[in-house]
Amino acid sequence: MQAPHPLALYAPGPRHSGSGFLATAINASPVVAITWVGAEGCPVAFVSDNVSQWGYHAADWMRQQLRYLDLVHPDDLDGLNTEVEAKRLQGVENYVQHYRLRTADGRWAWVEDRTWMEYDAAGTITWAHGVLLDISARKQQEQVAELERQTLERLLGPIELQPLLEFMVRGYQALMPGRLFSVLLLDLKTSTVLDFASPDLPIAFRQAIDGLAIGPQAGSCGSAAFLGHAVIVPDIATDPLWADYKHLALPHGLAACWSLPIKGPQGQVLGTFAVYTPHIGAPSAADLATLERGAYLAGLAIDRHQSLDKLLKLQQAVEQSPSSIVIANLDAEIEYANAAFFQATGYTAQEVLGQNPRLLQSGKTPPSVYREMWAALGSGRRWEGELINRRKDGSEYTEMARLAPIVQADGRITHYVGIKEDITQRKLAEQQIERLAFFDQLTGLPNRQLLHDRFHQAASQAQRHHQQMALMYIDLDNFKHINDTLGHHLGDELLLRVAQRLSAQVRAGDTLSRQGGDEFVLLLPECDQAAASLVADKLIEQAGCSLVVGAHEVTATLSVGIALYPHDGDTLDELARCADMAMYQAKQEGRSTFRFFTPALRTHSSRTLRLRNDLRLALERGQLALVYQPQVRLADGKMLGVEALLRWQHPELGPISPAEFIPIAETCGLILPIGDWVLRQGLQQLQRWDAAGLGALTVAVNLSAVQFRDLRLAERIGQLLHESGLPAQRLEIELTESCAMINPQGSINTLEGLRQLQIPIAIDDFGTGYSSLSYLKRFKVGRLKIDQSFVRDLHLDPDDRAIVRAIIGLADHLGMRTVAEGVETAEQLAWLREHGCDEAQGYFFSRPLSPEAMQAWALARAPQQPAV
Repeated sequence: MQAPHPLALYAPGPRHSGSGFLATAINASPVVAITWVGAEGCPVAFVSDNVSQWGYHAADWMRQQLRYLDLVHPDDLDGLNTEVEAKRLQGVENYVQHYRLRTADGRWAWVEDRTWMEYDAAGTITWAHGVLLDISARKQQEQVAELERQTLERLLGPIELQPLLEFMVRGYQALMPGRLFSVLLLDLKTSTVLDFASPDLPIAFRQAIDGLAIGPQAGSCGSAAFLGHAVIVPDIATDPLWADYKHLALPHGLAACWSLPIKGPQGQVLGTFAVYTPHIGAPSAADLATLERGAYLAGLAIDRHQSLDKLLKLQQAVEQSPSSIVIANLDAEIEYANAAFFQATGYTAQEVLGQNPRLLQSGKTPPSVYREMWAALGSGRRWEGELINRRKDGSEYTEMARLAPIVQADGRITHYVGIKEDITQRKLAEQQIERLAFFDQLTGLPNRQLLHDRFHQAASQAQRHHQQMALMYIDLDNFKHINDTLGHHLGDELLLRVAQRLSAQVRAGDTLSRQGGDEFVLLLPECDQAAASLVADKLIEQAGCSLVVGAHEVTATLSVGIALYPHDGDTLDELARCADMAMYQAKQEGRSTFRFFTPALRTHSSRTLRLRNDLRLALERGQLALVYQPQVRLADGKMLGVEALLRWQHPELGPISPAEFIPIAETCGLILPIGDWVLRQGLQQLQRWDAAGLGALTVAVNLSAVQFRDLRLAERIGQLLHESGLPAQRLEIELTESCAMINPQGSINTLEGLRQLQIPIAIDDFGTGYSSLSYLKRFKVGRLKIDQSFVRDLHLDPDDRAIVRAIIGLADHLGMRTVAEGVETAEQLAWLREHGCDEAQGYFFSRPLSPEAMQAWALARAPQQPAV
């Protein structure tokens, strides 16, 4: 591949694995589910276990990050890339592709790939999900059937024999790539074989074998024509049959030759049908069957040109066909049907001949199909389509019918011929794939693709009748916490129960769709703002009722965002973006509520998108920096350490608040590299301050919830400490109590890993989040940081003073130190020292300072150490 695949434009963000029972359902089916990462070569992120049907192990694909495009046939790759790029530019998410895939043993399997692309806000592919169905057998069957159909059509037409046989030879070569086919005709007068239809054999070789005498040891073809049976020569170089002829074949790279005699209806030999291969070897049973079929068709073609009885020869050609073949007269009376037809329908010849083909009708094929069929045949044109028919025993089946008029030399139509193939199993597989492609497998609700189709239908109706529509984005509040607490299996059960409750509240013409995770979309045709408000209220009320999931009682509240058509947009993508923004606004304003989209939200969203893009470059371009605020011991005023605070100076927008860009970093996957950078910078700064003589200060670094959930957190921090050479006690990790309480047991495990490194732990903003004293005791942290909201009004608010006294008392009894944040006045400081607070930080001592300013401040303060 010369250029990167369009899927390789950007790497995606984190993802969650699918549910177990869905994997079981997929692995029991012939459909392979696969997810590719949008990176160079499309590494495989997930593949279902039933990829073993191609000789692979799913675990190997995912563990090795195997590049999926390396398995695609080189001849199919450019077309595949071109189509994906075209679909990406159009914003199409779902489409079907056919291409060849290399199996573990080196074969090429045809697959039908129904792909669903995920795009980011910039229109870049981040993930691709596919359901793959091996259609090799179907492809081979279709190709064989199509080749036979076309050969038979030409056989009935005015085409000359040599073009007909060359057409057939090239068709078989296409079915068996790398092999060269040949038809030689037997000249009975001279007992020689004549080169007749070998279009791709080397010209010099064709000239050499043209006119060779047949005999018991005359190569493969001469011997087959002489003996009247198949002659298989796996190795031309060593086989005695080729002793006098191998010098003709070997220079042209022909290593093996398998030849069958072509016989007429009376068994007389008419010629030979042979295949040459560049590799030594014998044919498989399938290869022999193909050769036998080719020799049979070639014999009929040769005999047809030696006989005027075309219908008889047609019967001989089709009687052994695996496809049902029927010939009817102009009155639609069946005059001929082959054995495959009787086997497929269950009828006998006596029950069918002279009857109208309508005896097979099930009543389920639309009348318009028959009208179209007869209109085509009546005007002398071929017709192709699907028919749902009924066998004699009453069972239904679907068949692909290819019908054509039989035209005589004078232009008259005398009969109709039909070649039909039972495609029932294929249709069932297609229905299963369609189910995967258009419906969510967990809830059974329409998915993104089906929602897209329904929207276009509703939008056309709304435009014609000047109506409004509403699009709602619905998200479960705190679902991740519920999912992590109860487990993914019960999380899936909760989603299913919520989907059922939502479905019960919508009208028949509405479309409720699950987009993935805990996100639902509701499309409401003929709905204005007032009606949308009523629906949103009803959905929130019904979802808010408690649910019993497993052995747990759960209350699942909803946040809903609403956009209106056409006021907020006239495409699904525009309305979806608006509704999504409104939904996030509902979450920010307390959850369990709904909000309508407003233009102000678009402005906010545009800024968020810009910050997300610019933040990716901020670190490497030196726009991020650390400032430090001193932490002072109240007993003697000694500076014990500093808290490292992250700042972003945007070149155009100016300073960006951490409260704004940290959540963005968490959602776009940048928080871990930024967090590592903060830790490394803080430790390196301690080394520089040590060299400047500031003493053994500590640096406190606040972790985000995403960092704290990282299973390799302790390992990463340990490596950074090792690189710095500083003792672990010089680094203090701060986390909020809300962060710690998201998964208390997981927090205990993570904190235990940090304690094994002897890293001090502090709880930041204590008293502002969800508190659990039992877990606080088990966390075994060293310091509690009193939030500045309690310190700010100590001299005015008795409640704040009571809270601070309680925190100090709690810490004292648990053997923890307390640090007051946001100390700005001497009165606050005096009160805190009087009531036993250990340490403080705030503007009373210093604002956050650059490393150089912090060093100057500390050095200026160090000699006298004034009492506080």
